[in-house]
Amino acid sequence: MNMKKMLILITSIVLLTTHSFSQDNLTYDSILNNEALTKYHGWLKYLNYKHELSVRQNGPDSEDAQSKLALLNDWIVNVGENPNILDAQTGVFEWAYLSKVDFSGQPFSIRVPTDYDPSRSYALVIKLHGRGGDHHVNSDWMSEETDRIFISILGRTRAGFYRELCETDVLEAIEYVKEYWSIDPTNVHIYGGSMGGMGTAYLTNRHPHLSASAIMLCGSGVNLPVENWEKIPFYSYHSQDDVSVPITGSRIPLRALQSINENVVIEETNGYGHGVRAYADETGFQAMEWSKSFRAPVNNTVSNIRFTALDGKACRAYWAEITEWGPRHAPASFAVEVSENNQVIVALNNVDTLKLDISQSPINTDSGSEIQFIVNGQRLAPLSLEGEDENPQIPESIFIRREEEQFVIATEPVVYPYRLHFPGGARNLYGREPVMIVWGTQGSLTENAHMETFAQNLRKYPGPYFIEGKTKNNEPTTIKEMMYSVLPGKADTEVTQEDMLRYNLVLIGNARQNMLLSRMQSSLPVSSYFQLLLADDGVFWSVDDPVTFLHYYNPLSPQRLIYNIACDNSLFYTSGHYMTERVHPEFGVYGGKDLTIYDWTTHQMIAARNFDSHWNWEEHYRTSPIITDFESSSFESIAMIEAELMRTVTQSDFSIVRWLDYGVPNRVTPGQSRIMDLFPDYYGLKIAVATLTGAEIRQYAQAAESIVEGYFRYRLSGALPLDSINDEESYSICFEPWLVDGFIENIYFAPESARYADYDMLEAIQFYLSTQE
Repeated sequence: MNMKKMLILITSIVLLTTHSFSQDNLTYDSILNNEALTKYHGWLKYLNYKHELSVRQNGPDSEDAQSKLALLNDWIVNVGENPNILDAQTGVFEWAYLSKVDFSGQPFSIRVPTDYDPSRSYALVIKLHGRGGDHHVNSDWMSEETDRIFISILGRTRAGFYRELCETDVLEAIEYVKEYWSIDPTNVHIYGGSMGGMGTAYLTNRHPHLSASAIMLCGSGVNLPVENWEKIPFYSYHSQDDVSVPITGSRIPLRALQSINENVVIEETNGYGHGVRAYADETGFQAMEWSKSFRAPVNNTVSNIRFTALDGKACRAYWAEITEWGPRHAPASFAVEVSENNQVIVALNNVDTLKLDISQSPINTDSGSEIQFIVNGQRLAPLSLEGEDENPQIPESIFIRREEEQFVIATEPVVYPYRLHFPGGARNLYGREPVMIVWGTQGSLTENAHMETFAQNLRKYPGPYFIEGKTKNNEPTTIKEMMYSVLPGKADTEVTQEDMLRYNLVLIGNARQNMLLSRMQSSLPVSSYFQLLLADDGVFWSVDDPVTFLHYYNPLSPQRLIYNIACDNSLFYTSGHYMTERVHPEFGVYGGKDLTIYDWTTHQMIAARNFDSHWNWEEHYRTSPIITDFESSSFESIAMIEAELMRTVTQSDFSIVRWLDYGVPNRVTPGQSRIMDLFPDYYGLKIAVATLTGAEIRQYAQAAESIVEGYFRYRLSGALPLDSINDEESYSICFEPWLVDGFIENIYFAPESARYADYDMLEAIQFYLSTQE
C-alpha cells in the first residue's frame, strides 16, 4: 500500500470515530471538502453537472432533472452511510475522476471482476473509442476475466483525437484507476480502433513507460517518432480497402518499427473497409490474448532509452526527461545507455538539459562507486557516491546541462524567473494544469459582446479552437465539444492575482479591448504602433487590420502561460470565419506557432514565428529572405515548391502534394512574409517514398486533378513529363502520408512499397536551403 492510500485510510478511520456520517450532517459540499473522500469527488461533480445540464435543457421540475437529482442525493446518502462503498462495486458501471484542469468530474466506464480482491494485482486494459463514440459504447467488449480490470475512457469529447485536454483526460483517468484499484503498473494495455487506434498510437508513443502493449485497429501512427515504440509490443489490424483511415497510416510506421522491435504484428486483410473489427472478431481477436504475455519493464531495469519529444507536453520516457529544449524550433531527442561498469553514455540532439531520475534508474548507487558520464562524446568528471558506511549521499536526480559548447553535471536544476519555453504553441496551455478563458470588456458594446461570445465558444472545446457549422460528413460539430464540462471563464475585470497564479490564461482581445492584456503589454515581445506591429528584436510589419495569435509566458505570473487572440475588428470574433477555425493548428503539426499574424483585410498570413527555450526569437529570422514574388506566394505555388523539394531530397521522379484553397489569393504576404514564416507548418511532417508503375502514375495524376475536397486540392507533380514515361516501367514517388490522406480516401492509393524517407519535411527544407547558400 503506498503512502497516499495509507494516509487516506487513516484519515477515514479518524473521521469515522469522531463524526457520524448520516444524511443529516453530510452534504454535497461537505463531501467535496473532505480529503478522506477524494475518490468520490469526481463522481459527485459529474452527477451534479448532469443534473444542472438537465435543469437548463428540460427545466427543474422535469422528470429527467428530478431523476438525476435523486441519483445525486442517493450517492450522498450512500457515501455517508458507507465511506468505502466504492470498494464493493463490481461488474460494469460508470464512474468519474476529478480533473485537475477544470475541476470537473470526467466519466469513464469500468468493469471490476466480481471476485475482486484488493490484496491481488490486476492487469488494466484501456479502450479508446472511435470518432463519434463515447465511454459507454465500449462496455460490451469488457469480458468477464478474473485477472483484468477494463476501462473505457471518454477523452472529453466524441471527436477530440486524444489530443490537448483529451490526452490529459486519458492520463488522469489511468492515474485515478491505479490509485483506487489494485493495478499492476507493468501490466497496463491500451487498445483502440479508428480514432481510438490513432489515440493508441499517439499516447503510447508520447508516454512509452505507461503501457505493456498497444493494440490498434484501423488506426494511424504517421508523423510519430518510431524509436519511441522500441520497447512496446504492437499489434495492428487493418483492411487494405479502408478509405476512412488509409492503411498507409499503420503500414508505414509499423514496418519501420519492425526493424527495431521484434514484438510487432501487422495483420492486414481486405474487403472489410473501415470495419476491420469484424475481421478481428471472425479470427478470434487474437491480439487481446497475445497481449497477456507482455509486461512493461520496470524503470530500474531499463538500461537504454531512445526518445524524441515533439512538444512540451510529452518530454519523458522511463527515467529520463527533457527539462530544457535546445535552441532550434525542431524535435528534441535523447539516447541514454547504462553499461555494466556504471558508465552512462548520453546522446543529445537539440536538448539543453536532460534530467535523469537516478533513484528509478539501473545506475549503481552503492557507496564508494562512481558514475562516469559520456555526453555527445565528451567525457565528464565522474560523479562520486561517497558516504558513511553503506549510505552514500545519492541525489534523487541529476541534470545534464549544456553550458555554451560544454556539458556539465548538476544535482540541482537551474531556477529561472520565468517558465521555460517548449514547442507546441497554444497546445501547451491545454495540458495538465488549470486553464481559464478571459474576455475583454474595454471595447465598444458590440466588441465586448462579440468577444464574450467568442470566449464562451472556446470554453466548450478541449483545445485552442472552435468550429461552428458541420463537418465534411455533415455531422454537427458538437462531437468536437466537451460533453460534461466547460472551461473556467471570466471577464478581464474579474480576474484576480490568485487566478493568475493558478491558471494558464487564454486572453481574448487586444490591449485596447482587454484590460488584463493592457497591464501586460509593456512586457510582451510584440507591440502595436498605429499600423505597425513591432517585435522586440526590431522586426516589424505594416498591417492595417492585424489578427494576432501570441503564445508567451504571463508577465504578471511568470510560471504560467498565456495565449492571446486579438483583432481590432469585432467581426473576427463572430462565428463562421475560416480564420477562427485556423486558430487550431493542423493535427499533423506538433510544433505550433508562438506568434502568427494575419491581415484581416486580405485574410493572408503575414508572419509565423517561434521562440527558443528562453523566449528569445528563434535565430536567423531577421536574415531570412523576404518573399517578394506575388506569383510564387500562393498556396498552389508553394505546394509546387514543396513537391520539387521533396523530389530533390528523396531523389524521386514524382510527388503528390496537397494545398488549401480558401479563396484567398496568397498563402503568405509578398513584401512582408519571410521564408522562415513557412517553417512551422512543416514541423514533424514525415515524407514517405514508394515505387509505382508508369500506368499507376498516369492514373493518379488524372485522379488528383479531379478531387475537390472542401478546402483541399491535390496535384501529382513530376520531374519527368507524363508523356515521356513508360506504363510498364517503375518510378519512384514521394508524399507526406498525413497530408495526402484525402487523396487516399478519394482514390485508393496505398502502395505496398511505401516507406519513410530519410528526411522529414523540416529537415528537407533546411537541407535544401543549406545547399543554396
